[in-house]
Amino acid sequence: MMRSQSLDSGTIEKAVLRTSEVLDRRFKLVGMWSAFNEDELWFELVACILSSRVRFEVARLHASLLRRAGLLSAREIASSPAGAVSAISSHLALRYRAMHDGPHVPRYPFYAVRAQWLVETAINLYGSGEGGITRMLKRASAPEEARDELVECCLGVGLKEASLFLRNILYTSELAILDVHVLRYMELIGISDGLKGRSPSHRVYLLLESSFKEYAREVGRSVASLDLAVWLVMRLATERGRT
Repeated sequence: MMRSQSLDSGTIEKAVLRTSEVLDRRFKLVGMWSAFNEDELWFELVACILSSRVRFEVARLHASLLRRAGLLSAREIASSPAGAVSAISSHLALRYRAMHDGPHVPRYPFYAVRAQWLVETAINLYGSGEGGITRMLKRASAPEEARDELVECCLGVGLKEASLFLRNILYTSELAILDVHVLRYMELIGISDGLKGRSPSHRVYLLLESSFKEYAREVGRSVASLDLAVWLVMRLATERGRT
């Protein structure tokens, strides 16, 4: 077994800041979310819902497989919920699905409950003439309000998943996605104010996010580029057994 090596906080922080400087260019496109049509927004939301307790790459692959199978029409899901739950659950439960140009994808681990989440979210967003994601985002007066609405109407979506969705569609660059890697980084460099936990409560999440935003201002980076840089660096360090 390879011995774990620990990196000092200064080395990790330098790597994060170098990486975030490059990523800042990407987030100059923030505000371009209106280029996404409703189907694309729904797909990105589905990927985030499926990412709860699952690696995002795996969740996104399964969202792609559902779309390829013709199972992601939000309005069709909302109009026939019982059949949609069964079809989505069965598809997610398949042990292996091969992408035509990539590796096999393992069976999704929480297929039954996530299928229910997707269907109930589709009903909340598109049932009874509801206007969908585009309308919700347009009527929000601030990113925080948009995030709160997503948390309210989307099953399985907490502050982390809603923030991830809004970043992925280039709606905002000022909300933090506090996953385990970011939380470990905050503890490592001493900006977590002693607050810990893999899944912080709503109140604690907002307190930690406030600390992370202050740190981003101090180092002159957007929250989004810094958050993503932390995720990339800390994940790589973890995989190499160095944190």
